[in-house]
Amino acid sequence: MSEYVILRYIENQVTDNMKTIVLLMCGKNKLSHKAKAKDLYTSPRFQKSIEYAKTLTDYSNIYVLSAKHGLLGLEQEIAPYDKSIYEMSVQEKKAWADMVIKSLSNISNLKEDKYIFLTDDDYNEFLLPYINNIELPLKDIRHDYHSEWFDNNKHFDTIKQIGVSNGF
Repeated sequence: MSEYVILRYIENQVTDNMKTIVLLMCGKNKLSHKAKAKDLYTSPRFQKSIEYAKTLTDYSNIYVLSAKHGLLGLEQEIAPYDKSIYEMSVQEKKAWADMVIKSLSNISNLKEDKYIFLTDDDYNEFLLPYINNIELPLKDIRHDYHSEWFDNNKHFDTIKQIGVSNGF
């Protein structure tokens, strides 16, 4: 079982008011019509990331990082689009990150809440400097192995709930 990579951790971080926000990367494969974000992206990797995220936090605290729209709630309806973060220039990625940070600051506390990025570096590189409490479980895992990682780690929350320490 993979260990979480923790970049920064707030000392005595657990508080009653702290939320856990899980951020998912969007996907290239989409429905051909308008749909809720949770349904629009059709790849197995995306669907597995939702299922895994639901073991980490409340459904309402799971968001998609969309290359076109920025931050999306899973229930937010959008039309299909053809924009990829991988094709954005550095300037475009910085502008996109600014938009996402503004949205995140409206729904969460960037300094106190915990953020779990189920993304790769292209999605998180310009977001991380603004957030204090970060977990990157997919760090250093190639994009084409994410789906396999979710398969291998789907029981993590059960282990965590029964109090088995896994060296975290």
